[in-house]
Amino acid sequence: MESYLEKKIYWQCKRGLQELDSILIPFVKNHFSELQLEERALFQHLLTFQDIELMEWLVNRVEPSEKGLIKIINLVLEKHKTSYDQK
Repeated sequence: MESYLEKKIYWQCKRGLQELDSILIPFVKNHFSELQLEERALFQHLLTFQDIELMEWLVNRVEPSEKGLIKIINLVLEKHKTSYDQK
């Protein structure tokens, strides 16, 4: 992580819930710098939601009512699954 933005996003990903931290933090460390501007904006928007909502979407796989978030949620989950499968 090089930029101020990446450091800021990294700290915003530290939610204090192990389930979320294990998904969000590795995503930022390993993939945030590769994202397109639109995807970065979506990820930043995703982080504005409460932990309970993030848990529903990222852990329980409930589809968000805000359809614009589906793309970034799917990307985060795809990268998480890929990194988890490699372990």
